[in-house]
Amino acid sequence: MPEPIVPRKVKRSPLGIVFFQEQYQNQIDGVRNALANTRRPKHLLSGLLTCSHCGGRYSIVSQDLYGCFNARNRNTCTNKHTIKRQRIEERVLHGLKDKLITPEVVETIIREMQQEANRLQRERLQGHDQKKKDLAAVNSKMMRYVEAIGEGTDLPIMHTQLKELEVERKRLEQELSQEPIKLPDLHPGIATLYREKVERLTRSPQ
Repeated sequence: MPEPIVPRKVKRSPLGIVFFQEQYQNQIDGVRNALANTRRPKHLLSGLLTCSHCGGRYSIVSQDLYGCFNARNRNTCTNKHTIKRQRIEERVLHGLKDKLITPEVVETIIREMQQEANRLQRERLQGHDQKKKDLAAVNSKMMRYVEAIGEGTDLPIMHTQLKELEVERKRLEQELSQEPIKLPDLHPGIATLYREKVERLTRSPQ
């Protein structure tokens, strides 16, 4: 069962609706990528509201009213409550906004972004160092082949391997000629940018 919006427990509203955080996050992703999503839901919360009485879905049952599908269409639930679509969307979005821009959340976002930037930078530097080691190993192996040939051990396979090592040496030298890209520091106004994005994301739909 997906995690509810209220941590570690299901939040039941007076209308008998249950909200699921994981499902709602998927909806947020869908809204953010709406232009690329040709089969996006008709309404912001379509398919995301669940009746806490019967476990069925809350859907548009009349005009812009959400209600229990089972109660309205199957008569298998006693939850007859309805709520206006605009009202429930505003309540959800406002609640989301309050949770997404708290100082603690903003601090966590910035810390995780910095940690990810540091991880990527370490990987780039480690890859650069590994190529230096690989190049040294290739040069050492080529030198041993040259010495062996000079001492009289001249086999066709050795010339083939020397050619392969030469190709590898040139590749590594080419890659090492490019310094690893240093990631830019986080924008000093990242916290403000994050809040602005959340503000835009959680504006009530028209």
